[in-house]
Amino acid sequence: MEIENLAIKNKVVRNNSPYLPGDLRGLIVGPSACGKSVVLFNLLLKDGWLDYNHLLVFGNSLHQKEYRILSQGLEKHLKKSEILNLFKNQDFMDPLEALDCLPSEGLRSKPEITAEFYENCAKIPDPKELDPKLKNLLILDDCFLDPQSKARAYWSRGRHSSTNCLFISQNYFALDRRSIRENSNFIILYRQTNKSVRHIHEDHCTDLPFDEFKGLCEKIWSQKHHFLVIDLTSDILHGKYRDGFSEFYLANEFH
Repeated sequence: MEIENLAIKNKVVRNNSPYLPGDLRGLIVGPSACGKSVVLFNLLLKDGWLDYNHLLVFGNSLHQKEYRILSQGLEKHLKKSEILNLFKNQDFMDPLEALDCLPSEGLRSKPEITAEFYENCAKIPDPKELDPKLKNLLILDDCFLDPQSKARAYWSRGRHSSTNCLFISQNYFALDRRSIRENSNFIILYRQTNKSVRHIHEDHCTDLPFDEFKGLCEKIWSQKHHFLVIDLTSDILHGKYRDGFSEFYLANEFH
């Protein structure tokens, strides 16, 4: 019998950057103050990186000023580029003060992006509750559940609800291994302990000898705020390992 592809096609076309998977199940892992939030907000606000029109953010640190600017900017129907400009021009005017000057009803009748922000991670909806006709993006910022059942659902079946997802964590081992760690396809990794490096190698990187992988990590992390990207949708010849998003590691060199 000739096997035909009878799967129903997803009509939502998501145009993430070519440096990111279209179906993103990502991790951003690193210690406090290493730069995780900086990378996240660049991905969220710079055009051509993450393509979404419905944002859900869950975490215990949403009181941070960056999240407040993002939340209030989207609430006032600002575009991503306009919120980005608030950050870029903060030396001239405090972004929150600038937002206070805008009309409370927003700049436009309809938002470009709808957004929901929750400090209670227990409110994470089941993926089937989301509208699959939207380009959903779920952000979990150090949002640990015991067990992480609601988070696990997105790493196993979020694709069916047209949901990209990112888990920001200080600790790789705090993430559920069988679902979140094993089903992630894109990992942004800041400096780790030797124990974590060995386990990450065992989980995802056995196509490189361990000593080579460890040396790659050390070379990247020796530079301040640099991070290793492991793109599990690519092989070693096509950008699986990178310094940042676009410096590809190939044959012991970056290209």
